[in-house]
Amino acid sequence: MTLLAAAVSLRGHLFRSLAHYEADGRGAQDLARDPALGGDFTGVRSMELLWSLTPAGPEESCLRQMPRGVMRSPLKVEVTVHSTPRQPREPLGRRWTLRRFSTPERHPTRLKAVHLRAVFLLPPGDGPFPSLICLVLED
Repeated sequence: MTLLAAAVSLRGHLFRSLAHYEADGRGAQDLARDPALGGDFTGVRSMELLWSLTPAGPEESCLRQMPRGVMRSPLKVEVTVHSTPRQPREPLGRRWTLRRFSTPERHPTRLKAVHLRAVFLLPPGDGPFPSLICLVLED
């Protein structure tokens, strides 16, 4: 089976990723347990389908800057399931999910260097906890 993720950015650019899996005897798939066998990545990586979203189309290969407001706006991602990677006809199923870059509880700290801007998102509390750093190269 093939899982395909697609999302449209705030600027209207399409992003996609896909991965191929082998379902168990009941047709079930557990992304936290079963490895991806090909596509945009391999191995057991439960969130990689979302993390590997890349611009779709040759005209978008130079996308690099995250627009203002993206930290507050969720990204709407459609995940579809296909029976075969060769001829992905109509999907067997689909689900929409919202992916957030941040929440109101996280405190952004903006960092600046010569040609680099970054945002450090610090969750509330004493930690330790994982964090997200968004780096944007400036011209």
